[in-house]
Amino acid sequence: MFFKKKIIVHDLNPEFRDELFNAQNKHRDDLEKQIQYMETLANPQWELLGKIILLQNEYSIKASGKNEKIQLSAMEVEYFLRGFLDMARHMQADLPEGVYKYINRRIESVLKELLNQIV
Repeated sequence: MFFKKKIIVHDLNPEFRDELFNAQNKHRDDLEKQIQYMETLANPQWELLGKIILLQNEYSIKASGKNEKIQLSAMEVEYFLRGFLDMARHMQADLPEGVYKYINRRIESVLKELLNQIV
């Protein structure tokens, strides 16, 4: 018998969505305050997910497509990679292959650029 793999999508949780909406609604034009709101949540997973969603949304509106370089220190990149690695280590098991391929395609150019800069 064939069983379809269940993918857990944490940001579809209605309680999480309410908190994210509250952050955006209470602080419409202030990303820092939206992120601070997410940092007050008792659920660290929601805090992390919310901060990433808020920052990615803002970045895609203001900077994406401009192809401008952003500046980060070597330690900031190190900490980002450590956090990203930890998320990958604890990722839901047995996701469909397409999910991993999608993630790999999204990060491939950044990883290649980092490799070019450190080799």
